[in-house]
Amino acid sequence: MFLLPMKEFSLKRSDLGSVVRRLDQRAGELEIDRREKHSLLESLREGIPFPGIESLVPYFYPELVSIFSYLSPETLIWLDGGDRVEVEAEKFGQLAWARYEKATEERHLVPPVETLYLNEHEWRAALEPWAQVWGVAHDYGDVGESPGVHAYGGVVSDQ
Repeated sequence: MFLLPMKEFSLKRSDLGSVVRRLDQRAGELEIDRREKHSLLESLREGIPFPGIESLVPYFYPELVSIFSYLSPETLIWLDGGDRVEVEAEKFGQLAWARYEKATEERHLVPPVETLYLNEHEWRAALEPWAQVWGVAHDYGDVGESPGVHAYGGVVSDQ
């Protein structure tokens, strides 16, 4: 999981020239329209952010780390509905790839998807160093006047 900055990185950088060169190279690989490419790169040179700039963060910081890098070794990871979390992580991975493919087909300037997001296997591996509690939801249907009763069972895993 990566939390992308929402313009919390400065465009006034000593290495802006190399950032622009990397983006120019990527735009060439994706066959981005010359006018669109020029407009984006010129905005960067002038320090003007534009919509979607946060998705280009791998060109500003080539060595991104996941949120897990900030957790202490004593952290307990609690996954409420862990079975659903795994399913959603897989769906998210598929959605990220589908949107990436669509964006490249439409000739938008996007970084390779794997530079922004962990896939479901990388996500699972990234969780391994920490103790974990996996809650599993059980739906017992309607009980009395309650619209639904949900019980959670947890499994503690110390890895």
